[in-house]
Amino acid sequence: IDLLKIDIEGGEVPLFRDGRCEEWLGHVSNIAIELHGDECERAFFGAMSGFDYTVVRSGELHICFDIRARAARQ
Repeated sequence: IDLLKIDIEGGEVPLFRDGRCEEWLGHVSNIAIELHGDECERAFFGAMSGFDYTVVRSGELHICFDIRARAARQ
């Protein structure tokens, strides 16, 4: 997926918590997401913790681009 736009009005918590997104998140290159509150931010950025990416803020959107799996440390 080249670009995934997410605006699910608070549905970020169930989507991104507890590893529910692990199967598909690694197939996304860029995400534009509107996060609805602190709990949603924690769930989303927690799910993104295994990835390297650049994030910018534009209005209500967090835009994460060039998402790639974080290299394993040896």
